[in-house]
Formats: sequence, structure tokens, C-alpha cells
Amino acid sequence: MLIVPVVMVCVLLVVQFALAYHARQIASAAAVDAAHAEAAFDAPPNAGTDTAQRLLDANAARLLTNVTVTVIPTRTMSPSRSPAP
Repeated sequence: MLIVPVVMVCVLLVVQFALAYHARQIASAAAVDAAHAEAAFDAPPNAGTDTAQRLLDANAARLLTNVTVTVIPTRTMSPSRSPAP
């Protein structure tokens, strides 16, 4: 008789971990897309923030609550390659 409650708790724990993993994947994908949008040539101001917020609202509105999106642009250049001699 104790087996059914234990199995139910285990199933619910698996579901909770799956939801947490899914939320993390959505947040990570939104961050990557925000970085790409911000780095695009002639990107409008707040392109990254808007992109991430739109993705989070569309895909995780009930899963992730009280989300704050902050994009900090940096000016890094890729190393230049000199022509081969």
C-alpha cells in the first residue's frame, strides 16, 4: 500500500526536474538569440533585449515568471589575420 504514494512522488519529482531543465534551455536559447540580434549589422537599439523578451513571453510565459532581460553590449573584435607570406 505504500508503493503507490512513493511511485507518485517519484513521478512528480521527475516532472519537476524536467520542467526546470526545460526552463533553463529556453532561457539559454533566448540569451543566444539576444546576442545574435544585438550583434547584427545595423541592429536597432534594444534589439537583443526585445528579442529575448519576445522569446521568453512566447515560450515560457507561465514557466518563467518575473524575468528581467539585460543585454550589455561589448565592443570586442575578432583577431585579425595577417596575409600569409
